Amino acid sequence: MRLINKITVFLPCFLIMIAGCAKTLNRQELSGEVSYKGKPILIGSVTFVGEDDNNPTTISAEIKEGKFTVLKENGLVPGNYKVRFSALDRIAIAPADTTLPAIPPREILPEKHTVKGMNLSIKDQEKNFFKLELD
Repeated sequence: MRLINKITVFLPCFLIMIAGCAKTLNRQELSGEVSYKGKPILIGSVTFVGEDDNNPTTISAEIKEGKFTVLKENGLVPGNYKVRFSALDRIAIAPADTTLPAIPPREILPEKHTVKGMNLSIKDQEKNFFKLELD
């Protein structure tokens, strides 16, 4: 079978399979605000990890100026999640002298937020907005 014939036969099947899989996932949009010690996290990330084998969904979202958003097409299926955070003190600083290494950012959150995290539930067909205040 010639390559063009294989592509013509298998590509539509593959696209139908992908479309079918996408429809079976009940993804939800989510957003939120994240602060640490009363101040918005300026640069960081939030990671959601499904808590059981029936929910293997995992996503990370960038936190900018204390806010994050995950659109529905990239969202999470309803269920329980372990949520971990990262917050950086700055963006990497490149020194004027290019022979010197850049100064990397430093994590400012304690392990209870970066490793242990917290538990959150994503609900079906609800506005999944979270106001998260880390101490």
